[in-house]
Amino acid sequence: MKKSLSLFLLIVILFSSSMFTSISVSAEPMYDSYMIFNGAYEDYYEDVYKPAYNSYNEALNEFRTELHALDDSLTRTQYYQIIAFLNQVIDMKKSLFGDRETVGSSRYEVPRLREAMYAAADAGSYDEAISLCNNLTGAIHLRVDCLNTLKAALENYTFPAPVNP
Repeated sequence: MKKSLSLFLLIVILFSSSMFTSISVSAEPMYDSYMIFNGAYEDYYEDVYKPAYNSYNEALNEFRTELHALDDSLTRTQYYQIIAFLNQVIDMKKSLFGDRETVGSSRYEVPRLREAMYAAADAGSYDEAISLCNNLTGAIHLRVDCLNTLKAALENYTFPAPVNP
């Protein structure tokens, strides 16, 4: 009787531990997949988004420097042309980036996607975390495209010829 009870307990323990092992093994690939997606997002953010953002700001500063160099040599009409162009640049950036309070704007959505992704991963919902990570990466791609477009517009702008050189 003791031997059969011991054998039964041994089988139960082996079966239970193999179930736990199979559960943990099946969850690990999803965690590993999530970490790959998250790592790719973080690399893209650091290696592509941040440089694009800094590059856009540098182009804006260079534009400002060129404008100041022309200072008094432009007519009022020429200034209005430059202001109209800058308003277009600002409107393009605002249409995507928006602000932190406007639903649908990048500055509103990106932090919420990031928070939801981390919350899903912390809860062990790696499929959901991966999906959110993909959405987040897509939103950052849109930001990079916008910044690169605006940078190119600033760099390719031709200032009006000065009237009073």
